[in-house]
Amino acid sequence: MASKIERQVYSVNEIMIMLGIGRTKAYELVNANYFRTLKVGGQIVIPKRSFDLWLNGPIEEIFNIIDEEDSNENDVLSS
Repeated sequence: MASKIERQVYSVNEIMIMLGIGRTKAYELVNANYFRTLKVGGQIVIPKRSFDLWLNGPIEEIFNIIDEEDSNENDVLSS
């Protein structure tokens, strides 16, 4: 029985679909170096781990900051 090999990269078209953006915006993100990119046989691919960290990282930090601000505000109101 053959084991299935999981792909480790996304294509630019895949990130377009995942983010709901157009080709121009997708290439702007690729060229902005927010995540690693590789050129394989003339095609740009994005390592899944790098993209997923970029996609999930900052928003979690933003929510942590908002939670801290809300907590500080509640502390002031209760004093």
